[in-house]
Amino acid sequence: MSLSVKLAPAAFVCLVSTVAAAHAEEGGTRFSLGAGFLVPTLLSVDDTLVSASPGPLLIIAFDRPVSPDSSLDWGGFLDVGSFTAGDSHEQVNLMQIGGALFWRRPGTWGGRLRLGGRVGYRQLFADARGFDSVHGVVVDLVGQYHHALNDMIDGLLEVGVLTEPIGFNEHGRLSFGPFPYLAVGVVF
Repeated sequence: MSLSVKLAPAAFVCLVSTVAAAHAEEGGTRFSLGAGFLVPTLLSVDDTLVSASPGPLLIIAFDRPVSPDSSLDWGGFLDVGSFTAGDSHEQVNLMQIGGALFWRRPGTWGGRLRLGGRVGYRQLFADARGFDSVHGVVVDLVGQYHHALNDMIDGLLEVGVLTEPIGFNEHGRLSFGPFPYLAVGVVF
C-alpha cells in the first residue's frame, strides 16, 4: 500500500478538525459531503487514447466566504474514487486534494448557485502499467446548486469535470480531461 493511501485518512482527520475549529470561531464555514459517479471518457496514456468506464466518487470539502460581504468563497477538498480503464478492465483508484475558489449567486431557483474551480494534487493507483503511481496536477471546473433542507443543512447537487493537464509515472505521461462527474450530497 502506498504512502499516499495511508496518509489520506490522516488528511481527512486534519480537514475535519480544521473545519470544526473554523466553524466554532465563525459561522461562515461550510462542510460538505457528496457521493456520485464519474462519467465515461477518454484518457491519454503516453499519447495513446484509452477509454474509461464509470466509477464511484466521494467528495469531502469545506469553504468559507473570502470576506463577510464577498460573493467569493475559498476552501479545500479531498476526493477519492475509482474508474475502469482500457481493454484490461483494470480498476484505477483516484485520490486528489487541493484548494477551491467559487463565485456564489444566492437566490437562484430558490437556492444558491456556485461556479468555480479547484487546483491541487492527484494520485492514481492501479496494477495496470500505464496507471500505476501516477502523480498529477488537478485542474477541475465545478458547478454546484445548494437548496436549504432545514436551518442547518443544505442539499447539494454538483456537476463538474476533472482534468489532469500534467501527470506522470515511471513509465511515462498520463493526462486527461474533461472527465465529467455528477454528485449529490449535503452541506452543513
